[in-house]
Amino acid sequence: MKKYILQLFIFGIISQIPYYLFFGTKELNIYFTLLFGVFCMYTWDKVNNKFLKIIIIGLLIGFAGILHFDTGWYGVLSIFIFHVFKDNKKLMTLFYILITFLNYLPSFIISNFYYPNILLFLYSLVPLLPILLFNGEKGKDTKYLFYFFYPIHFVILYLIRIYL
Repeated sequence: MKKYILQLFIFGIISQIPYYLFFGTKELNIYFTLLFGVFCMYTWDKVNNKFLKIIIIGLLIGFAGILHFDTGWYGVLSIFIFHVFKDNKKLMTLFYILITFLNYLPSFIISNFYYPNILLFLYSLVPLLPILLFNGEKGKDTKYLFYFFYPIHFVILYLIRIYL
């Protein structure tokens, strides 16, 4: 677990410059969302004091929003929900739909349920499909491909934007 946490942190740092160049934002990239999600999972599994467990997880989710992570509180809480309810697909689905709705609720209210916002909400439910269909078996070991692809694709997109 420590090695994985270190990898997420290192690739988060490496990816931040290409992420910033492409988006021009001070948000922290998806690796930091994943990192805090792993911290939540670790806390859930290893901390015995229930009160302390809830405080730590709440702070991690809150800080993801305050620190402007790529997907904010929603991304970290999604990872946590998928972990906690990995053995109960119905509760996983219910809670994921609930937090997705809560994530989009402000834009629904502001836009009076404008059609594109509803489509974004529905599109956000698509990740449930592969997660619910996952059979528990590990696939091909291609993790480093994705670790390197993430920052490199931002550099390529940034160069395309500059030269077009």
